[in-house]
Amino acid sequence: VATDYGLFELHDNRFDKVVLAGGTKDDAALFDDVQEADDYLLLKQYDAHNMVQDVFLIHRSTKKVSRITTGAHVYTMTQVPAHNVLLLTTSKGMKTYDLQAAYAGLAKECPLPELYKPLSTLPFSSIVFDPQGNLWAYSATTVYKLDVAGRLQVFDGANGLHVTSITKVHVDRENVLWILTDGSGIVKLANRNVEIVTGLF
Repeated sequence: VATDYGLFELHDNRFDKVVLAGGTKDDAALFDDVQEADDYLLLKQYDAHNMVQDVFLIHRSTKKVSRITTGAHVYTMTQVPAHNVLLLTTSKGMKTYDLQAAYAGLAKECPLPELYKPLSTLPFSSIVFDPQGNLWAYSATTVYKLDVAGRLQVFDGANGLHVTSITKVHVDRENVLWILTDGSGIVKLANRNVEIVTGLF
């Protein structure tokens, strides 16, 4: 479990703090996301007072720590095996790392795959993938869809998405996009139709 007190592991119905190899400095790191990455755990650091965060690779058995130093604020980290990349969305744009190298505990930066280059100049903070492999990126007011063929669609105020603070998006198994906002409620996007969802609470 990734927490603001470090990393914890469940043993015999009890959570024990993981002592990382190489000292205690990283033991106290604040983490807000954890993913499996072959023999490693991939963790995203969080620090509200420090806008520069690292991504950690921690070996499951040895607890050896490797760092991916980003020099930026990291919003999301996404593993894309189909293109052998680890995608990081950061305050300095998208950063890409070799996924197989990460699975070996190594931080190896690599070029952005050609498919994702249409996103390289767009202002967004986070990404998610839907079950069909399409990439959805979003900023506070705009949602971008990049499909598996490289076609880009933009959803914003011009086509009915009148929101000011998008905080999260989710694509369900019926390929409906749900947009959580701060102040505009929940927005549903299905077949390019934007609908404000009301009456849930």
